Amino acid sequence: MAQKNGVERSLGRIEGQLNSLVQYVKEINDTNNKHFESLDKKINNLETFRDNLQGRMSVIGTIAGIIGGAITLIFNYFTGGRK
Repeated sequence: MAQKNGVERSLGRIEGQLNSLVQYVKEINDTNNKHFESLDKKINNLETFRDNLQGRMSVIGTIAGIIGGAITLIFNYFTGGRK
């Protein structure tokens, strides 16, 4: 009978330790989920900034092309490049 009580006590300790480990893993998962959500928000902000920057660079490139073309036309007009 004493051996049975010792085994039950040991099983109870093991069960308690397993419950502690399960709780610890749940806490880690919750913390990781919060970090992942935070990283997702930061990544979304960076992607939005990148998209806006690409759009602005496209507009700047178009304006530079138009100005460059106008300068070429004016230069050719005054240097006699026109026939």
